[in-house]
Amino acid sequence: MAAFNLLQLWLFLMAIIWWPTRGHQLGSRCHHDEDCTMEMSGGVMCDEGRCECSPHHVPFNKSTCIQASLLGFGCVLDSQCRDRVENSSCRNGSCRCDAGFVPFKRHACLPPAQLGKICYSEEQCRMWDSDSKCEYIIPNVIGRCQCTAASHQLGVQCLPRAVDVDHNDNNAVEISSFENSTPVSLGLRCISDSQCSAADPHSRCLNGICDCRFNNGSAVPPCSALNTGCYPGTFQCRATGACISWFFVCDGRAHCADGSDEDGCKGPRCPPLSFKCKSGGCVSRASLCDGVNDCKEGEDEQGCQGEKTCPSYTLRCRGSAGESRCLPEYELCNAVKGCPDGSDEMRSVCRGKRGKGIPGLTNTPNCPFRCANGRCRSSAVICSGRDGCGDNSDEEQCSICKCPSS
Repeated sequence: MAAFNLLQLWLFLMAIIWWPTRGHQLGSRCHHDEDCTMEMSGGVMCDEGRCECSPHHVPFNKSTCIQASLLGFGCVLDSQCRDRVENSSCRNGSCRCDAGFVPFKRHACLPPAQLGKICYSEEQCRMWDSDSKCEYIIPNVIGRCQCTAASHQLGVQCLPRAVDVDHNDNNAVEISSFENSTPVSLGLRCISDSQCSAADPHSRCLNGICDCRFNNGSAVPPCSALNTGCYPGTFQCRATGACISWFFVCDGRAHCADGSDEDGCKGPRCPPLSFKCKSGGCVSRASLCDGVNDCKEGEDEQGCQGEKTCPSYTLRCRGSAGESRCLPEYELCNAVKGCPDGSDEMRSVCRGKRGKGIPGLTNTPNCPFRCANGRCRSSAVICSGRDGCGDNSDEEQCSICKCPSS
């Protein structure tokens, strides 16, 4: 009998501790979903022994859960919107994006997108700069923010274009001048002293070119418009003076902070180190003889059979007549055999047998650039942002010098 009474007492205590009580509310103890749904309304469930709102439902009061909403749907609480879409709230009875965010379809509120960053809508770019747009990589899905045709990138801003200069010079490269304070780096064309000094306070506009104010009395100044300090054959960014590989010029994506490596690529004049299509526009020299028509009429692939010669800035395979062909210069010594006979990856050339020396352009087709360790590489590796030589000598002279202060 005593054992029976103890059993009854134990069962009674368990009932008090674990069994649900009447008047269930959110947070009340439960065993099953029915314990909650019998006395509560909306989407409720028993979660780990407590009555809680179901997924994508939010508390309205202690006994009711209401469904969360996507953008544009009805609501009464901010939490209804934020449960489904971050950075949204309930305004005028429907879910809307908070200030400073733009809607993307029904399920996202996007922050402003800076120039060069990934974008999903035009509005996302325009919130950062009204003169920018989303240059789609996949139409109406994803792209990158870029300045419109009527403006030009300077840092993280789009500035309006002004008049072009020197249209009568057939050898000139078309540039766009903005305000007189727009930075122009050493050795590039200018229209005012303030443009030069904005990039280097000790430079000025001399005969239409940014040059140092002082030359230290040297016959050959260590830093000047004729000796900027960058490797020859690289592209100098207009505002910053950073130097980048010719590979990046007119490749469809801005690599200079000011976008000057893509300025003028739609023609009629091309940026330095790019290839001008006779059918209009300019493309990267890397597109020459790559097997793809990048120019409208395929001019970048003309003469690439290599029967006798190859176009400038390309590489000719040394094979027999039936194997003759031309390759883009960047394929030289890139550890991937492009020529049928492997002449683009000859060990005696790529590994180098002349010993160490001063790195630089050699102007020879079988070794366009010699590294400090003696290896040969394509000139495309120079200032590419990656160590192409193995000793980083191709990345040592990739920014212009600073003018002396006196």
